[in-house]
Amino acid sequence: MLASTKSGYAPVNGVEVYYAIYGKGDPIVLLHGGFGQIEMFGPVIGMLAENHTVIGVDLQAHGRTAAHDRPMTFENMATDIAELIRYLGYDKADVMGYSTGGQVAARVGIDHPEVVDRLVLASTPFSNTGWHDYNLQGMAMIGEASAEGMKQTPMYAAFAAVNPDPDNNWVKLNIQQGKLVNTPYDWSAEVPADPAGRRRLGFGPHRACREVLRTARRRCAGCAMGRLGHEPEPPRGSPRRNSLQHFHVAPARRSRARVHRREITKPCLHTGITRLSQSPEPCDGVSGLDPGTQLPTLSPNA
Repeated sequence: MLASTKSGYAPVNGVEVYYAIYGKGDPIVLLHGGFGQIEMFGPVIGMLAENHTVIGVDLQAHGRTAAHDRPMTFENMATDIAELIRYLGYDKADVMGYSTGGQVAARVGIDHPEVVDRLVLASTPFSNTGWHDYNLQGMAMIGEASAEGMKQTPMYAAFAAVNPDPDNNWVKLNIQQGKLVNTPYDWSAEVPADPAGRRRLGFGPHRACREVLRTARRRCAGCAMGRLGHEPEPPRGSPRRNSLQHFHVAPARRSRARVHRREITKPCLHTGITRLSQSPEPCDGVSGLDPGTQLPTLSPNA
């Protein structure tokens, strides 16, 4: 993975949060999923760093950041991120989050919109009812009792590689993460809606493909982030269609015309980005990934 140009602990929101910076350009903050750390994004960091200042963050109790003596909540961690952006000298930054990191990013957009330029959410519902039943059943098992068994997973190996006291802190992470993901929430009333009544956060997928996740040769790193093992799209009318959880369609060799027709008839599904409007503009992201590119494999819905 690309080496950082700067890293350290930022004193924000009464705690210290670890961050690492890569590349140069417009700032974008990357927020990992549950039980992850900055390294979860793998080669995506290098792709974005070609023309962005990438700010990776280890969220509370994750990676190198301590399990602070406070509740782990999306609101607390969102304030950490907002203050980190200011601490690093930026008025605004793009914020991209995956799963747990996406929920934190959503709260940054809701609670601290003044520091957000563009907001990109992957595998992120705005209500806990947006998860499948099997997701919720898995989350219910997270806690102190899950720590020992999860030491056999790649997630623990990655955690132990960077955490100063992995044996003790892994238990704390399981406890705090378990309380976080098993606390019901519904932010639907706080998510702005467009005139058609669609819930919306951030910008539409076409602009995000070209600008937020633009790289020199791969116009849509969103494809790299999208291939995280998301489920097939639910049937029309399913409650999950109202969540911010969107689904990936793997890049395929298809004509630009076909991509165009798809994008004006249904939401862009390959980026994991909230859909704002039906746009006649084709989304280059589906065809923008170099053939044969190896994409990172991350655990889905962490």
